[in-house]
Amino acid sequence: MKKKSRYHVKNYFFAAALLLVITGCAISRNPYSKSVPVSAQITTQKADTSRQTLELYFGVQTKPEKDYSQLAFVEAIGNQYTNPQELIQLLKWEASKYGADAIIEIQKSSTGREEGYLFDEEPEVQYQAPTFTGIAIKYLN
Repeated sequence: MKKKSRYHVKNYFFAAALLLVITGCAISRNPYSKSVPVSAQITTQKADTSRQTLELYFGVQTKPEKDYSQLAFVEAIGNQYTNPQELIQLLKWEASKYGADAIIEIQKSSTGREEGYLFDEEPEVQYQAPTFTGIAIKYLN
């Protein structure tokens, strides 16, 4: 029984090593999102990806007329091939982790990113990636 256990561990190690060699240690820069809650009392939950009805307010000083509380600062960062619709979906997904009803003050900017191979001597490709930021909010009423 012990030999079978060691055999499986060796197979997993070999498969992981082979995968690393095949990919050539590529550094991929996929689009991603992140957030920072406005206070320590605010926690995340499983993102409700079925909920696509978040209200979006673009631009500084754009806010709903309803009373609300701020939940988190949210950000979606793309790569050189990402379109704005993909980033807005990522932003909505990130806000949905807080149970948000809307995202306010959405702004578009760019973030410097790199792409290349981990052990390659050639310089990595540097580019400006599209970025969207905003504030996730919850209505009080």
